[in-house]
Amino acid sequence: MFNKVKPLLLTISLVWAAQFTVAQASPHALGSNIITPEGTVYTITKENNQIVKRPYTSPGAFLSFSYNTWDTIVGASADDMSLPVGSFIAPQDGKIVCSDRGNDKGTCYLITNGKKAGFTSANIFTQLGYNFNFVIFGDVSFLPSTENIDTPTAPHNPGSLINKDGTVYLVVNNGLLGLPNWNTLESWGYLPTDIIPANSADRNLSVVGTLVPKQPEQISPTNVEPVAPTNSAPVSSMTATSPEITGSTSAQVGVSNSYFFRSTAKDGSYDGGLITYTVNWGDGTITNSSVGFPSGVSHNASHTWTNAGTYQIYVTATPALGSPASGILSVTVN
Repeated sequence: MFNKVKPLLLTISLVWAAQFTVAQASPHALGSNIITPEGTVYTITKENNQIVKRPYTSPGAFLSFSYNTWDTIVGASADDMSLPVGSFIAPQDGKIVCSDRGNDKGTCYLITNGKKAGFTSANIFTQLGYNFNFVIFGDVSFLPSTENIDTPTAPHNPGSLINKDGTVYLVVNNGLLGLPNWNTLESWGYLPTDIIPANSADRNLSVVGTLVPKQPEQISPTNVEPVAPTNSAPVSSMTATSPEITGSTSAQVGVSNSYFFRSTAKDGSYDGGLITYTVNWGDGTITNSSVGFPSGVSHNASHTWTNAGTYQIYVTATPALGSPASGILSVTVN
């Protein structure tokens, strides 16, 4: 449960809630976000076939669903107030939430099946494709714990969105769900930046169905009955642009040289997610970016050649969602 705890925000919320309470007497519709006179935010939903108001564990949990904004909150009516209080709404499955308080402050968890799974190291976190630039901070003390994530070679946990050869799937408890279109993905509150590359273990998971669009009373897609797999076109229309390579075309033996690599991955209003870069320096050395970069943000890497000659820097940019693209720069080393 969370309040807007800053005094000014809480005062504004109280006035705002009071205005709407007078205007609306009947319960708000399923899926509505309401604020009570004391400033607590709930979503009206169903739990055990009963209409309830369920509180969020923190502002971070509320905002982890991309369809939630502060503008979507309305004042609670008298009938809303009479609804029973359901269980806490955990952050969206598949999101990374870092604790902002308590003994584990700063510890980051993957939310999976409504529980928190810790990472045993930052290296495992990044090897699994996650990025510290896209974490959410909030109170996770209310959440039950599940097994820690201690290897990058196991399948990604339920709730994760993975990109397997340009096609995006949702990992669920018994396999993978295909995504029929972008609207379905967005209806559940996911963003392109939530998509991470599939690993070899993910490739062994079977496709067990197709994700259906969210209904107003639903919260998490991992416990929703899917439809049978379809032959519809995969959500895979993002294509990276050939990466721009910025840096000197001449270098000295034994001297480090810095280069910037930049690509974009766009499809209309949709973003292809984080882009990773693989750089072949032409002398047998290959480096990979340890994290992904937002579309249009440059990746910087340095290299030192040990022998004179002409080398081709060959760069491949791979978006989380879509097809890779490559670029080449010739460098003469004296």
